[in-house]
Amino acid sequence: MIDTISNTINFSSIWQFVGPLIGVGLGYLISDKVWDRQKKWELRRDVVIDMIRAHADLDGYMTELATMYSIPLNILSADDLEKHKKNLYVISVEWKKRADAYQRARNVADIAIHGELSRSASAYFQNAAKLSIGFQKREMQYDRIAQLELAKLSTRLILAARRELNIPESDDPPVINYDA
Repeated sequence: MIDTISNTINFSSIWQFVGPLIGVGLGYLISDKVWDRQKKWELRRDVVIDMIRAHADLDGYMTELATMYSIPLNILSADDLEKHKKNLYVISVEWKKRADAYQRARNVADIAIHGELSRSASAYFQNAAKLSIGFQKREMQYDRIAQLELAKLSTRLILAARRELNIPESDDPPVINYDA
């Protein structure tokens, strides 16, 4: 009986010191998992936001690029033609900068997230790049059909971004009504 009491006392005294250590260890493991999950969420959020910002910049310059290249050169005076050529160069360089930023954001999204966001970003960029080359060669117009196709790809990208951030679907489409 004395042995049982001394063993109980020894176990109790050991548990008194070990118990809190085990509790701290478990708390650390749990908080480490929560911290890890939070960091992954923050990375996902930052990647998606960077992708959408790059998309908005590129999309805005698509209209400017199309507008500049849609001006008929034969109606411009010699002075206006020179100014226009300089403006075309500037707008083309700016579009290229935004295209490079878009590609960088898409590559990061492809590594960090992949899936529908990357596929949507790629589809949008392929169409935008094809259009921009067509504008610069003066082979394509930014007509209603081209605008509509790019708008559909833009919507697809925005919806993929919403899903990545767990933003619930809403009744408001992010862009135009395609049937109108």
